[in-house]
Amino acid sequence: MTLDGSATGASTNGLRFGSGSDGSSVSGLAIVNFPNSGIRIEPGVDGISITDNWIGTTGTGTTGDGNLSHGIIVRGSNTTITAATASRYSIPVPPAP
Repeated sequence: MTLDGSATGASTNGLRFGSGSDGSSVSGLAIVNFPNSGIRIEPGVDGISITDNWIGTTGTGTTGDGNLSHGIIVRGSNTTITAATASRYSIPVPPAP
């Protein structure tokens, strides 16, 4: 599944984990073209798991469709970012000018 932010407002994040989202997880998504971050984890949020996602790139991992601010920004604690294989690691890629 792809979350494509190309038609969203100027400060939109792909996914934002804020108050009350402790222990949440996200898996199996392509998150592309957001004007802010692909994933944003706010201060005070604990224990988010990000697994097997494509951040700022297509599902093949070879074409960049970057998020403008950050791929993933972590301001909380105890966040885990993993992939099943090295070839599936999330890649924050800025868009070409």
